[in-house]
Amino acid sequence: MSFSRGRVFLRIASLGAVLVSFSLSEQAHGQCQHHGHHHGGMSPGLTGMQQQQLQQMLLQQQLMQQRVLQQQNLQLKQLDREVRELSAGGIPAVKAALKSVRAESRWAGARVVGLQNLPLRDELIQLLTDSNAHVRQAARQGLVELSTTALRAKSAERTSSVKRVDYGPALQAGPAAQRTAARKWRTWWENLESGRMDVKAITAKNAARVETPKKATPEDEATRLSKELIQATPARREAVLSKLRDSKGVVYTDALADAIPSLTGDARDQARDALTERLTRMKAATLSDKLQDDNPEVRGAAALACAMKEAKSRIPDLIALLDDPERFVALAAKTALKNMTGQNFGRVVGVARVDQTRVIGDWNEWWRKQNGQ
Repeated sequence: MSFSRGRVFLRIASLGAVLVSFSLSEQAHGQCQHHGHHHGGMSPGLTGMQQQQLQQMLLQQQLMQQRVLQQQNLQLKQLDREVRELSAGGIPAVKAALKSVRAESRWAGARVVGLQNLPLRDELIQLLTDSNAHVRQAARQGLVELSTTALRAKSAERTSSVKRVDYGPALQAGPAAQRTAARKWRTWWENLESGRMDVKAITAKNAARVETPKKATPEDEATRLSKELIQATPARREAVLSKLRDSKGVVYTDALADAIPSLTGDARDQARDALTERLTRMKAATLSDKLQDDNPEVRGAAALACAMKEAKSRIPDLIALLDDPERFVALAAKTALKNMTGQNFGRVVGVARVDQTRVIGDWNEWWRKQNGQ
C-alpha cells in the first residue's frame, strides 16, 4: 500500500494525541480532570476522613494540571513539525528516526513504515522490544500492515480472504513476551520469503475457518469484563463499575485497569475512581505488589490508595515510584507522599533529570533520618 506524502502526513498527524502519552501528559490531565469532577461520586464506604484526604490529593493534582496542559501543547506542536519532516524525508530519514534516542521519533518512524509500506520490517521487529510501550505498539501495528500487504501480494486473492497476522506483543507485555513476539514475527517473514508457507492454502483456510471453542482462562474473563465496561452505555456503566469495584478476585482489578486506556471523559474518570477505591481495601503488603504492577493504572491507583490507608510502611515504595517512567504515576506517588508525611521536596515531573534526581535523593535522605539511619 502506498500513500502520497500529503495523505501520509494527515493520517499520522491524526494520531498525534497518542504521542503525548510518551510523557503521559494526556493521562495526567485525565487523572487531574477526573479527580476534580467526582468529589461527590466517592464510594459511601469511605470514612469522612478518607474522603477528605482523597479530596485534598485530588485538588493538589488539579494544580499540576495547568503545567501539564502547557507541556502537552508544546509537545503537539513539536510532533506536527517532526511528522512533516519525517514524512517528506524518505527512507533515510525514517531509518534515522527508528534509531533515535527519542521515543517520539521512534514511534513516528514506525508509523510511517506501516503507512508507506516501506521495506524496513527488520527495523520494526527490533522495536518490538523497545523500552517504550507505545513504540512497541507502533512497530507491531506497522508489522501487521506490512504482513497483510505481503500476503495479499503473494496470494493474489481479494482482501477479504487474507487474514491479518498479529503476533503481538500486547501493550503491557513483559520482556519475555516481547522477545517471543519478535521471534515469531521473524520466523513468519522467513517462512513467507523462503516459500515454506503455502499462502494460497492459508488464505483459503482463513476464509472458511471455524475455530474450536476454548475453555475461558482468567485472562479471557478479564478481557470480557473489560470489554463490558468499555461498551457499557452511561445508564449501564454504574452497575458494571460497581461489580468491578466490589467483587472479589484479581480478575476484576485487571479488567478495570485494562479498560481505562480505552475510556474517555466521565467513563474514564469513574473507572479510575473505582480502581483506587478497590485497591484501598487491600492490605498494605498487597499494595506493595500493586505499586510494582506492570500496568501503570494499577501503580497510580495503588499510590493514592496508600495515602488513603495511611500505609506509611509503603513510603520507600512510593519514593521509588517518583522515578516511574509514566508521569501520572510519579505525580500520584508524590501526592501520596506529601499527604502522608507533610513533606515536599520539589517537583519530579516536567523538570530536568538532575533536578528530579536531587528531589528523589532528598526524599530518601528524609526517610533514612526517620528511621535513625
